[in-house]
Amino acid sequence: MKAGDFIAARAIALWTGRLFLVLGYLFLMPGITNIAVADTAPIIEAQVTTDSGEVHRFRLELAETPKRRAKGLMYRTSVPDDGGMIF
Repeated sequence: MKAGDFIAARAIALWTGRLFLVLGYLFLMPGITNIAVADTAPIIEAQVTTDSGEVHRFRLELAETPKRRAKGLMYRTSVPDDGGMIF
């Protein structure tokens, strides 16, 4: 095997590996994205007006299914100041 043949074989192997990587990404990502979207709770925008007329607005997640109620706010590292969850 000549040096040129070795370099060509190596280039083909590298491009084949990259092709499989890209194809794997294209086939796996839609499933991963759908899982993330399917687990998103509906958002309710609410406001509370105090006796003094001060208005506070909130964006609240609705835990409308037993699965979402059981999970609640577990695994959250933070919640926005105007955020929360309704059970």
